[in-house]
Amino acid sequence: MGKFLRNKRGFTLVEVLAALTILSIVVIPMFSFFAQAYDYTNRNKATTLSLNVAQNALTYMQKQHFKEIINIIDSSTLTFENDGKEYHEYNSTDPNYPSIVSPTINGDTFTLNIGIRKNDDYPDYLIDVIIIVQPIKNNKELYLKGVIANEKIR
Repeated sequence: MGKFLRNKRGFTLVEVLAALTILSIVVIPMFSFFAQAYDYTNRNKATTLSLNVAQNALTYMQKQHFKEIINIIDSSTLTFENDGKEYHEYNSTDPNYPSIVSPTINGDTFTLNIGIRKNDDYPDYLIDVIIIVQPIKNNKELYLKGVIANEKIR
């Protein structure tokens, strides 16, 4: 050990290159791990924000008057299909409605479609609702389904 410490020659070029090669073999896979973790975190962030936006819209729908929702279902001609079921597109004249269906959070603007329909399997005081959040940042569409109850039984 003492002989090694007294040697003033230093490292040869071959030893330095070997050390750099070994170091790069260890470090380069770590960089790809961090890149994947960053991408995964961003996708989960977008999914979480989409879910929060959809839950906010569902809460908004649950606070609407049941008779007005029934009137929209009975008079609406705008429909779309999801899972083989036809939904009526919900639109409102409420001044807060644009901020519900197109909110901007952290610089990302979300686009929502809200669908409502009567379900023959439910009693007359329940209505199906679906919230569809359009994807942002390479995410998939997010679907949130729920039921709205007549305010008389809430």
